[in-house]
Amino acid sequence: MNIRWIVLAVLLAPAARAGNPADITLTLASRDGRTQFRQGEAIELQLKFQSSVPGKYAVWMKSTYRTARNAEYDRFTAEPAAGAVDPLADCPGGSTPELVIGRPPVPTPVNGAEVVVNLFLNEWVSFRQPGRYRVTADTTRLVTAAQPETRLPMRSSALEITILPADPEWADAQLKQAAAVLENPGSPSPGVVQRQAGSYEQQQAEREATERAARTVRFLETPAAARALVRYLGRGPQYAQPQLRAGIDSTPYRKEAIAALEEAVAAPDVPIYQEYYFALERFAELARLGPLATMSSTGGEETARWMQEVSMPYRERAKPIDAEVTARMAAALANKRGEALATSLAVLAGAGPQVPPAPVREALLANLALLPENTGYHWLTWGWPSIASPAAEPILKTWASGDSVLRDMALVRLNELDPAAVRPIALDRIRRADLYRDAYHNDRALLLLPDKTLPELDEALADNFERNMYRADLLLARYASPAAAGRVKAFVEKSALCSGPIMAYLFRVDADYAAGRLARMGARCSLLEIQGSEDLPMTPALEKQLIRDLDPAGANGVRELLQNGGSAAAKEALLDAMVRARDNPSPAGVSSDYLWASAILTGAGWLPTSGDFDRVLAACQTDFCRHSVGTLRSHMAEPLGIVPDSSPVPSSFASVGPFHLRTMQQMKDKLAQFPKGASFYLAVGYPESWWGREHTRELREMLEAAGMKVVEAPERPPASR
Repeated sequence: MNIRWIVLAVLLAPAARAGNPADITLTLASRDGRTQFRQGEAIELQLKFQSSVPGKYAVWMKSTYRTARNAEYDRFTAEPAAGAVDPLADCPGGSTPELVIGRPPVPTPVNGAEVVVNLFLNEWVSFRQPGRYRVTADTTRLVTAAQPETRLPMRSSALEITILPADPEWADAQLKQAAAVLENPGSPSPGVVQRQAGSYEQQQAEREATERAARTVRFLETPAAARALVRYLGRGPQYAQPQLRAGIDSTPYRKEAIAALEEAVAAPDVPIYQEYYFALERFAELARLGPLATMSSTGGEETARWMQEVSMPYRERAKPIDAEVTARMAAALANKRGEALATSLAVLAGAGPQVPPAPVREALLANLALLPENTGYHWLTWGWPSIASPAAEPILKTWASGDSVLRDMALVRLNELDPAAVRPIALDRIRRADLYRDAYHNDRALLLLPDKTLPELDEALADNFERNMYRADLLLARYASPAAAGRVKAFVEKSALCSGPIMAYLFRVDADYAAGRLARMGARCSLLEIQGSEDLPMTPALEKQLIRDLDPAGANGVRELLQNGGSAAAKEALLDAMVRARDNPSPAGVSSDYLWASAILTGAGWLPTSGDFDRVLAACQTDFCRHSVGTLRSHMAEPLGIVPDSSPVPSSFASVGPFHLRTMQQMKDKLAQFPKGASFYLAVGYPESWWGREHTRELREMLEAAGMKVVEAPERPPASR
């Protein structure tokens, strides 16, 4: 070893670990034991934690990749610094997002064996010159088992590595191998609404291969790799996109990347993907304003100060730059055609103001049918309020009656424009057993007809139910006439089946039989499968049964059914159950007392009185419940805000103060509970759009018909949902 390196190691080694706890070590090692790497080669490292006191410490294993400037836990230092740079030093701030599904993660205990965290050094350090480097890691992954919220900073041991000179032939071969994976036509594109083929293991293997290929292109840092990053950005496999975006931000060949982006924007058959727009916007801002300064701390006051003094002024200065980029994108539309034109319009419509300019909106609607299904789905769901218009009716009819995965949402949106056009499509789909194909499992798409029953569909509804089709039981409960009862009873007796929606149907047509059937089935039978659609199958007989089943110790589902679908008769039953839960406390009852309060004070079928608030407050067992009651009471003060729901799943029509109402009829019923002359204000999102204007008109007419006052909104109304 060179004497210079020996002296440096002796001088720095004590300082490197000076702040570490004495009873735990942190070793930095390469994953495969190698210490020599080519320029542009992926360098996999391991942080190895080992403690002499088992169980005292734990390690956070999440956030092991970095695609944005701020890393949650880790920082790497390479010496000498001259040839090593932070590849994301000037990219936008923020941290790498991490999707958590299921239970929140917990740190891994450090017991006898080492706890190992795998990372790619290239995401923190890019070696732009060959040579020998000494790498150390600073991390805040370590916590004590007793206080997992408090991080303990640690510095690792040093790892010496050698970076060999660039090898163009090797780099070209690596790029070709990665491109073969990223060109895979079977991989889902970004945001596509579809199920992946193959087993879970096969899907995971494909995902890992895709991410590995994208990392390869990101880390190579060659002119050809920069162009490949652009080639697959937006149109390559979805799991590759985070790495591709980070590669665009970190490549030293930024000029080549920008040239490739501008070529793609100008090409007639290449869509202007959202990623193109944002990348060109970022580069234009960086060129003229420099990078946005990061926050020195994540505390509440520091964050607010940074927003006020740094972020907002930067964004204000960036507005004319962003407008120039938008203008260049718009000018490029003249050369686009077919699907490329439609997708480009969709990107520009979503990149500007809340409501797109009329020419962009009209052009997008005219080309809506040419959009890829995933993009079309966005504009039928979250994007719909900004572009909704009667001009969309023809394409909505085509989608709703066809075989597209968009047909459920198209039917929902068609119902907003022309309810009469929905009827023949819905009837035909039920007859053909074409029930649900929506990615959100939009159960209400075929439940929108105003008919109380559809006797002409009894046979089809029973057929679909007996074939165990998804949610056919809910459709039967909604539309079947009493004439279908014999067939339904025979089937459930033969199969020993208990379906919540089917029991709701039986309570509607033969309450005595339904009650007896429920008693015979006992704990094996639940009425809770109608959650989300409680307003549709609810009947007086079913409500009485639910009230009889209201058990304070374990009544979550029954409580919600009565809250969202019950009549005023349910209020006293819910109050009584909450009082019983207070008088006979159990751990479950205490933790859910605020849910009882919400059910009683925000029920769709009644208006709580001042006495109800007092009784609920007296029944609260926790401070959180008492705080919730105070909040709900304040939301009952006039004027009450009315906010129409713009979300993609139509399980809510609007909220009135603290009340969330499923349908227009529930809305009308709720208004009838208020005294005449009560005052309301409208907080309608997208007020400049057709959707906003129609909802404003519709709600205003509803309020006036109910004898209510419509007043101006307060200075700070709640945001549109």
